[in-house]
Amino acid sequence: MTAPLSQRFSRSHLAFGAALLLAAIYLIKRNYGLYPQVFADEWLYSQFSRLRPLSESTLPSFLFLGLYRATNACGPAFLECVRILNVAVLVAAAPLIYLVGKPVAGRTAALLIAAASVLAPFSAYTSYFMPEPLYFFGFWAITWLVLQRGREGLGFGLLAGAALGTLALVKLHALFLLPAMMSYLAWLGWRQGTARGLSAWTALRGGVAAAIAALAAAIAVKLLLGFVLAGQNGLSLLGTFYGSHVISSDSRPLGGLVLPTLRSLYGHVLGLLLIFGAPLLFIATGAARAEGRNALGQQGRALLLYGTLMFGITLAVAVTYTATIADISELEATRLHMRYYSFTFPLILIGAAACVTAAPPAQRRRIFLAALSIALLVAAAKLLPRQFHVMYVDSPELAAASRSSRVLWSTVMVSLLAAAAWAWRPSAGRALLLWVLLPATCIGAATTARLAQMPARGPQVYEQAGQLARARLTREQMATMTIIGPQYGNLMSANFQMDVAGPVLMPVDEGKELDLLRMPEEGWLLMIGKYNPPPYTLKRAEGNGFSLWQTLKPVAAYHIDFRQDYPAGVFKSTSGIGVIESWGRWSEGGRIELQFADPLPAHLTLRLTAHAFGANANADLTVAVGATRRTLRLSSDWTKQAVVFDNPGGETAITIDIPHPVSPRALGQGDDGRQLGIAVHQLDIGTLDTSFRPRVITASQHDHR
Repeated sequence: MTAPLSQRFSRSHLAFGAALLLAAIYLIKRNYGLYPQVFADEWLYSQFSRLRPLSESTLPSFLFLGLYRATNACGPAFLECVRILNVAVLVAAAPLIYLVGKPVAGRTAALLIAAASVLAPFSAYTSYFMPEPLYFFGFWAITWLVLQRGREGLGFGLLAGAALGTLALVKLHALFLLPAMMSYLAWLGWRQGTARGLSAWTALRGGVAAAIAALAAAIAVKLLLGFVLAGQNGLSLLGTFYGSHVISSDSRPLGGLVLPTLRSLYGHVLGLLLIFGAPLLFIATGAARAEGRNALGQQGRALLLYGTLMFGITLAVAVTYTATIADISELEATRLHMRYYSFTFPLILIGAAACVTAAPPAQRRRIFLAALSIALLVAAAKLLPRQFHVMYVDSPELAAASRSSRVLWSTVMVSLLAAAAWAWRPSAGRALLLWVLLPATCIGAATTARLAQMPARGPQVYEQAGQLARARLTREQMATMTIIGPQYGNLMSANFQMDVAGPVLMPVDEGKELDLLRMPEEGWLLMIGKYNPPPYTLKRAEGNGFSLWQTLKPVAAYHIDFRQDYPAGVFKSTSGIGVIESWGRWSEGGRIELQFADPLPAHLTLRLTAHAFGANANADLTVAVGATRRTLRLSSDWTKQAVVFDNPGGETAITIDIPHPVSPRALGQGDDGRQLGIAVHQLDIGTLDTSFRPRVITASQHDHR
């Protein structure tokens, strides 16, 4: 007979539902109107989810990409829809956390932990176009399945493995959970089998078989569902992006990873002590003693084992990953990537709430352990800010706990009080954990999010540049664009505002000459910063710190390929240039002279693709058309340089003076005695069509909206 509604839904459950609804409204409001913040991640996920077919994705998160493709229905507001989806899946995980926590920590503790998990620092990820919130939900769905519905046998092993394989299509990191899941399934088979009267060996064999079934199911589902979603691209276990990282990491000797691994582990331990000093104390004192483990019961022990395995394997992944990139820079070596395991943090809180009053040790021992915990906590607070780099996107929990010295020591004080209260009376420690530490964490998360999101509340120069391009050009025109600016990540920000796949992102230090070899012959150019525009470009629009240019093909052009015979009728005579070689020709002597059969254009641009030999590298070369002289510099690598001339007198000759002709023989580089200066590959001469008239539109703030 079905229980009355009032019995099935108590006041606490209704309050829980109301709290989740209010939390969702708060998060949606907090995230509204933000500009993207995490590049290249957000741009890659947006691009492969919405703008390109899954068959082209370098990221193997095909399920996430496919589901979030639905945000295209929101049009220009797609990012707001992404954030609403993120909030929805994060909030949907809260009932699962409650169901996992209730049997071991009690209803009140489970409700508080579940509600706090929605407002915890992890909620920062709801503002990003990233799979973390969906991954969080998937992990807790699997955790509920395994801890509340888990049973021995191949069937459940296949089910658990299939769930993990599906989660790996949200975020590949789920594959790293397989060793932990297999270990837990083997233990579960042993425990339930022996409880049914099977021998320990027979029960263990059944558990191992279930673990192997989970492994096979996870890989099979990951590949088969990946194939359904992305075709052949889905049959790669790691995907292009992660596969290339694994290949590059394999080139490093294992011995070289030991010290970076230990250093990263040390940093994560300091961070965990700072965030979870009291909860870790409660778990350690409860789980380390047989009396405490027995008091937890079977479900409590199962949760502790499951949590330890999942937390341990994900922490190992974070530490190892940091070690593989530690040689890139000091910053990479000291970053703490807690987002690779922070989705397990509610397990720590549930375990702490369960262990804190489960057959606690005697008071004298509690005082000693609390004092030791406090000493470690104070040491962590002193050492971590000096030795490691805390970034909000890597570990919002640490950022919230240490954003200032005052906040840092306030965090320490809350954990210190909880530990001291536990030493006095375990129930007091539990009360402080649930009613002080959890609310303080949520308040800290809200304040830190507000501060971290302030720069994303309005458009910066890169966003303004992208918005200008989107307002002025068609999608087809933007797809042919080259975006130039000092930082690659910021160029992605401009591309994000254009919301089109295809533009070439070209990071160049501000003020540096552009490499014409990389520039397209036709199309559009968005320059963010101060640069000399390439030839054959017209400025079409500009704003404060950026400009939009159109690149046009020249007319009346001479195109000389020095790998081939000269075109008939172009030259009257040439001198100072050698014979054809596979790449072009060498200059010989101190001057190249090209005498054309017809007058050169009245306004011309000369573009030379070449490289310099010997002391001529980075030296001034003089290029002349009649009496007008210009200088250019060539490096020892192939480069393309341009010089512009006015030629009102109809001159027909171009000369290039070589400052330091020298023979390879004189440099000890063989027997070649020719006086070489530069190696020439191509030369073209042209002018812009006079029918094009520059019309520059000045961007205003109104144009950007």
